[in-house]
Amino acid sequence: MQGFFNVLLADFQFRIDDEAMAIEYVGFDKVKDRNAIGQLSDVDLLAAESSYQKALVNRMRSESRQLQSRVELVNILHQPNARPGEFTFPSLKRFAKRSLEDLSLEDLQAQVLQESPKLQAISQQLDSQKSNLESALSQGKPTVRADAWAGQLSSYPEIRGGNWRAEISVNIPLYDQGSQAAAVATSQANLAMTEAEYQQLSQSLRAEVTELYFQIKLLQAEKKQHYAFGDYADLYLDYSRALYENEAATDLGDAMVRLSQANYDLVAWKFKQALLWSQIDYLMGKKVGLEQSASAVADGSIVNSLK
Repeated sequence: MQGFFNVLLADFQFRIDDEAMAIEYVGFDKVKDRNAIGQLSDVDLLAAESSYQKALVNRMRSESRQLQSRVELVNILHQPNARPGEFTFPSLKRFAKRSLEDLSLEDLQAQVLQESPKLQAISQQLDSQKSNLESALSQGKPTVRADAWAGQLSSYPEIRGGNWRAEISVNIPLYDQGSQAAAVATSQANLAMTEAEYQQLSQSLRAEVTELYFQIKLLQAEKKQHYAFGDYADLYLDYSRALYENEAATDLGDAMVRLSQANYDLVAWKFKQALLWSQIDYLMGKKVGLEQSASAVADGSIVNSLK
């Protein structure tokens, strides 16, 4: 999932940097024209060219990251010869509905410990090894056996016992060459190792759940921040466009890039939310995966589909 999200984010970042490069190029071209007729100095020209070259390098870096993220993804999927192209944006609605408002850290830890497949497997090993230890401890104890027969036991019942017979026998081990002690020691050692593994995994799960819990809590706090910046960027674009249409001084290109960046930040936030909840599901042995979005985003405005 992380590799898949990285591809989508790389594509999104490329669109942002490609747009920024195009804007810088248009600005640089205008400065060249004004420099040619003496309206702007050579210093202004060099400054505009420097901004354009910086934007061009960023675009090239993003283009390289597009390919790199795809290579990383196919390696994760063990299909190194595959060359994926366009990707369909996933549906993340089911992650957006989840919340920790009514769930404490202790409750979430208890759920994970109870449902963890790894912890359940070790618990079953503990039960088996406890039985093995009890069996090893009982090897050196005397055993009493009772046997009974019923039916025709002899062709001469009057002489050889008749139609039934009962026996009681006692088995007392006198010397076993240390095999019983060795079996007990081995069982105790295996049990101690498994108990330590159980405690270590339990502690590790608690620590991991704690980290995920507070990351999700922080994510909820970041949500308002991203939406606020997105609203600001949207209004700033409208404001800059109005100034541009009235031929007032404005940086319309900067406003467009700012809005694209706001969209990118919100998409990255949604991806992180999906990953954190998926990690919790994975720890509890639940099915982890993504659902395909009902409609692919054609215009690049992915945020609209997320909302």
